Amino acid sequence: MNAQDRKQREAMHGENYVHRFSHGRQHARVARLVDRIVLPPQARVLDAGCGTGLLAELLASRCASYTGVDFSQAMIDQARERAARLGLRGCEFVRADLVDHMRANGDAYDAVFMLDISEHVPDAEWSAIVAAAWHALRPGGRVYLHTPNLDFVVERLKQAGWMRQLPEHIAVRDAESNARFFRQAGFSRVECSTLPHYNVLRWLHPLSAIPGIGRYFAARLWIEAVK
Repeated sequence: MNAQDRKQREAMHGENYVHRFSHGRQHARVARLVDRIVLPPQARVLDAGCGTGLLAELLASRCASYTGVDFSQAMIDQARERAARLGLRGCEFVRADLVDHMRANGDAYDAVFMLDISEHVPDAEWSAIVAAAWHALRPGGRVYLHTPNLDFVVERLKQAGWMRQLPEHIAVRDAESNARFFRQAGFSRVECSTLPHYNVLRWLHPLSAIPGIGRYFAARLWIEAVK
């Protein structure tokens, strides 16, 4: 990412974004994922694109150490404030480039979390991030990805210009496109499932079981990739 792109990206994810991001629905969005996460005892975890540090609170009792990395200083400041307020231990928040951090920490983590960040990142950059995650994981370690599903009817309407897309969402992808990045990076097993939306659109999710057209009613993707 060049300096101009970085400045634009940082501005897009500054104080205004933090304000939009920090509400109760976001906590519920992340909390519903926790039961899907498998961690070994004394796990070391990396929250890639940690945002305001919601995951640190939810995993505090399940890991030995938590590292949250984000390029947005506004997000890091909010995450540190949250951790201090809650008295969380064993966690740190670092403002850094994700690829640089993961390349400098080979075989360091049991799990890397990528919750709602891939849709913010163009293909070439995302490919480098996924490859760096493989490098940062211990053998048998896992990446967990949560992201919007491009096939979801609402995302298709946004893509066609019939609905407004969030300006930060520059690269919403379908299940196969998301999984391909992990296979190309060398992950030994890649599994993808779908989840309902976390607002009123969740009532569409039962229709995702319909053969042939079900993918258009699955709002969110959950990918687990094993090194």
